[in-house]
Amino acid sequence: MSENVRAALVLVAPLGIVYETDAKIDPAVKIVGVFPEDSHPPIVYPVAMTKDAKLQAPKYLDHA
Repeated sequence: MSENVRAALVLVAPLGIVYETDAKIDPAVKIVGVFPEDSHPPIVYPVAMTKDAKLQAPKYLDHA
């Protein structure tokens, strides 16, 4: 367990499993394999608009 994904990336050295997008931000990380897309359920990030959302929020949510 770690505070966040970026902290986990530091902890998995020399070998571990992290999201590809997080691995790509660190030039010292070498991606040696990936899981096939059909080996797990889709990764979904929920999003919601609050009552105090900015005027651009609906447009963003339509794109998200």
